[in-house]
Amino acid sequence: MTRINEHVHVLEVPLVAKTPVRVTLVTGADYAVLVDTGTKQMAPAILELIREAAGELQRVRLVINTHAHHDHIGANHQIKTACRSLLCAPVETIAWIEDFEVHYREFCLVAPEVLPDAPWMREEALSILDMESHVDLCPQEGDLIRLGSGVELHVLALPGHLKAELGFIETATNTLILGDALINNGITDLGPMFHGYQRAAAYKSTLRKLRSLAEEQRFASVVSAHLPLVDWEGFVELVDRAESFVSKIESDLLAIVEEKEDGTLKIVWEALCEKWGYREEFRGLAMVMTHLDLLVAANQVRRSEAGTYRIA
Repeated sequence: MTRINEHVHVLEVPLVAKTPVRVTLVTGADYAVLVDTGTKQMAPAILELIREAAGELQRVRLVINTHAHHDHIGANHQIKTACRSLLCAPVETIAWIEDFEVHYREFCLVAPEVLPDAPWMREEALSILDMESHVDLCPQEGDLIRLGSGVELHVLALPGHLKAELGFIETATNTLILGDALINNGITDLGPMFHGYQRAAAYKSTLRKLRSLAEEQRFASVVSAHLPLVDWEGFVELVDRAESFVSKIESDLLAIVEEKEDGTLKIVWEALCEKWGYREEFRGLAMVMTHLDLLVAANQVRRSEAGTYRIA
């Protein structure tokens, strides 16, 4: 357990390569809130975190998933049951949390004609999930969660990494709490795979929003699920690196489309993976798909009726 300040504590365990996964506990005078539940294997350690920082398990009235990726909802059932808490998540993510077959299909089978169903994908996506859980509440931008004695969570909408994602500003300690709203390969070592965004336009907008918030609020601490723990100045540097990564992906895709004129999605995706030395897997495929959509919408790339790409 790491104490960020008197109201915010985090639990961190290794996840992949040099990148950890964290859950965040926020404690107020009246009750506590747990942000994300990590993987199913983390449940005993999360319960110990709650006991140490909040006292009784039942003080955690709300468990909030920032988004529905498997390493953020993995211990939902165990924690919700042990704490008798309500489970909260963005409304757009309900199906991923309540039905793991939908989760798998929409997370992994983004273009089955390019990357078909395979046992390794099912193992990678589902092995760290415990059980499907009912979502009780759906916070949205502008909501205020009051934990007592001035401890409050202001809810932010931060889409892009996925279709929907939440973040929070804890006002008593001026702490920004994030899931994966900022994450990409330009910031942290995720191993040889792309992991950035499934909605390119929204992700770019969220990066601008986060930069503006950091410069205005000057957060004392920024806590996220995978990135270094920083203050607001360190966070702005991370945003810089995230924006550089997006620009690099865009320039690489434009170069590949020009080189592989009338290339298919599969050809473009495989060429980008080869250029970076990364695995051909579903996260990177989703990223390529959304960024090609963005380039088509911007009239920089033309997509034929047959689904091939060329420079516009």
